[in-house]
Amino acid sequence: MLQFLYQDFTINFMTILFLVFFGAFLRFSKIISKENLSFLNDFTVKVLLPCLILSSFMNDLDPIFLSNGIAIFIWALSIHGAFIVFFKFYYAKKDLPSDQKDVLSCTVPLGNIYSYGIAVASMLYGDSGIFTVNMYSIATRIYMYTYCLMTLSGAKLSKNDLLQSIKNPAILVTIIGAPIFFLQDFTPQITINDISASIFRIDHSLPFIFNGIEKIGSCTNTMVWILIGASFTKEAVSYMLQSRLAMVSMAIRAFILPPIGIAVYTLLHRFFGFTIAPIFLTTTLLLLSTPVANIGTIFALKYNKAPNLALACIPSSFIFTLTLLPFYILVIEFLTSIKII
Repeated sequence: MLQFLYQDFTINFMTILFLVFFGAFLRFSKIISKENLSFLNDFTVKVLLPCLILSSFMNDLDPIFLSNGIAIFIWALSIHGAFIVFFKFYYAKKDLPSDQKDVLSCTVPLGNIYSYGIAVASMLYGDSGIFTVNMYSIATRIYMYTYCLMTLSGAKLSKNDLLQSIKNPAILVTIIGAPIFFLQDFTPQITINDISASIFRIDHSLPFIFNGIEKIGSCTNTMVWILIGASFTKEAVSYMLQSRLAMVSMAIRAFILPPIGIAVYTLLHRFFGFTIAPIFLTTTLLLLSTPVANIGTIFALKYNKAPNLALACIPSSFIFTLTLLPFYILVIEFLTSIKII
């Protein structure tokens, strides 16, 4: 089993590396300019990703999805809340400027769950991986638009801030798609080709629209990896090389958070019976290793909170993540196969 997993993952991981280097080539050869990159990032986040998320909700409701969805949300809310508290006190004791403390206390505990997480999860684990990311990211987004926003803006959370976050297409689609998925047995039903389904399941009621949305969403993975490579500009690499603080902080994130998450889950599972089904567990633990969150970086730039440090964290975290990703996947799969977790 592990040999098959290793072979299958090697192919997928090498594909990821190819797309990342291809994106870097497109950027350095000026095929993708700074303006193109900004447009493609917006297009991916506002069009491709929402289509992928919406299509992932068009699946039959299995009791295992319902119970595990709640467990995934509770787990993400708890573990990242604990990380936030820990790193808030950890950096408070460091001899650093206050704006750098604020940036690191936001970027280290929270990862790029949506775009990066879905790119990995959907490639490796299909719809179950996407479902896990959707449920997991609801919890992390709560922290992004409360703790991070207030910390980096220096202001209290306002009603306008909440409305702006809800207007994010990925969040909006999740808000729409989750009730369709979880409540599909309680909504009006239609019968097509002897198959009964909720009228809101557009894969049955409006298949031509669903097929279009699904095809658009299927471009997300490829585009995400290309854009990651294209983001490795000379300026970003220069920021990274000049910032030892960013390198050390991202190393802490990459080397410490996933093992702690695995250890904590193992203890909760063995002694308190907390369980996430294996089909979702690997993705859930893997999301602890995602690179730093784009939203946190955007807030840091918007409110001028150590912007160079925030930028330096991006390439550093991606390098560490891509380096350690194969190891963490194999460790988690091995521990699951021998029923330790």
